[in-house]
Amino acid sequence: ENLASRFPDEPLAFFQTGFLVSQNCIPKYATIKYRQALLPIASLTAKNSPLGWKLLTLFNSIILAPQPKGKKWATTVQHRLRLFMDAQWDNLLDGEQKLPIFKRQHRNANQPIREPLDELDLRAIQAQKDLMSTKSISKATKSLRKKAMPSIPKGQLTNKLKTLHPQPGDTIPSI
Repeated sequence: ENLASRFPDEPLAFFQTGFLVSQNCIPKYATIKYRQALLPIASLTAKNSPLGWKLLTLFNSIILAPQPKGKKWATTVQHRLRLFMDAQWDNLLDGEQKLPIFKRQHRNANQPIREPLDELDLRAIQAQKDLMSTKSISKATKSLRKKAMPSIPKGQLTNKLKTLHPQPGDTIPSI
């Protein structure tokens, strides 16, 4: 309960806290501890407790947040699980393993808005990605020479999808 009380109850404010979750998998030898830490939250959620749902939403963003620089993923996750199971919330949230939180950067009113890149720039970026990932000059060259896709008029794709997938309130065609 002490952990859940540190975060807002209103959904909009809660989801704007902006925690990051790493794309790494749970280390195999930390899986048992992960499940043990998740068990009390799962039992609260099974009782349809708002506290359980709130903690369930927070759990991965606390345990699986990106590791600090110079730390190994497996040891970071195990350390966070140990702190979570020992209910050391201050140390978990603000300690040496301070969780990285994404803060939205507000644009300065005087700062010009970035113009979208033109087609040639986009192809150059794609060619660079191809060259770096595959080390293939021919693939990068193909990316540069690729013809531009014709642009779709605004709303055309949405209208086409609506015809393929009936919307609530649409009449059902007879067979």
